[in-house]
Order: sequence, then C-alpha cells, then structure tokens
Amino acid sequence: MDDRVILFGGLLRKHKGIYELVELVDRLDDPRYKLLFVGSRPTPDQRKLVERYGDRVKVMPPQDREAMARINLAADLVILWLDPDVPASHYQMPYKATDAFAMGPSIIANDISDLGDLARQGYLRLVPFGDWDGMKQVVCDIFDRPDETARIRAASGKLFRRQFSYPAARTNFFLAAHRAIRQM
Repeated sequence: MDDRVILFGGLLRKHKGIYELVELVDRLDDPRYKLLFVGSRPTPDQRKLVERYGDRVKVMPPQDREAMARINLAADLVILWLDPDVPASHYQMPYKATDAFAMGPSIIANDISDLGDLARQGYLRLVPFGDWDGMKQVVCDIFDRPDETARIRAASGKLFRRQFSYPAARTNFFLAAHRAIRQM
C-alpha cells in the first residue's frame, strides 16, 4: 500500500487544526491517507480526539527528539492550519515546522505568524484556513508534482541548516552576545 502519512506532532489543541485534519482525510476520500498524532503531553483536546476518532487516527505518546526526527522523516505531510480566530495562533512559530524543515516532509500552513512569510519565500505551501477545496488541491499537488515537491523540500532543508540548526543557533547567539557587549 502507498500510505501517505499526515503528521501532527506537539501539543494537541483544538485551535491548531487537529479536528480539521480528520475532516481533511474524510474529504480526500482516499484510504492511502493516514493521520498520525504525536502528543507532547496529554491534553483534554487529545482525549476528546481519541474518544471521537480513535478508530480513524493513530495517537502516539510523547517521543524524545531522536524518535520525533525519525517520525518526521517517515511522514509525507505536516499541516499547520492554525485557527486565525484564536489570538495565540498569530504569535506562534510551531516547532513542528522546523522539525519538518529538518527532516523533509512537505508543509502546508495558513498565512499566519511567520508561516506566511516562509511560504512566500518558497519553503512551504499556503492554504487559507477553512479552504477545503484549496487544501485538497495542494495535498494532491504535493504527490502529483514530485519535481516541485522535491525543490521545496530541498529549499526548506537548506533553510533549516542555515537558520534553525544547532550550529546556526550557536552562531547567531554568539553574534547577538557580541553585539550586546559592544553596545554596553
């Protein structure tokens, strides 16, 4: 079987689009699409998700960073559809995005926080929150246009190494510290 894994890793909260992911799989109406949730810690929304859709989704317990890297590597898609009506959504840069940049699954997000800017720079794809036809089209394009998908994945991997990796963070920290000391 040619399973296509849609991954959500992190704190399972309603405003992060977890129920929309279930609806998306229903709308795709293709048994190849599988939903995998990896909760960073149990939440009431996670419990409700399992109670309501436990037969249609897989929810794993928290994983360490090496296990999450392997899970991201195995995933095909990470969808970050943050509810724009929730103020906190506008101030988040989900770590799920940087994990996906590092390990290669395609990312689809809505134009919120830094995600919109990253999409306009060619690192992920944008779909407005609630645009089901648009989401279905972009999901299908990811699989139907492998050259374009590979180009975006390669660009996001380079972005990770340049901006978000441990060596990049260390360099940026030392640069910021040096500037701060000079200004004293």
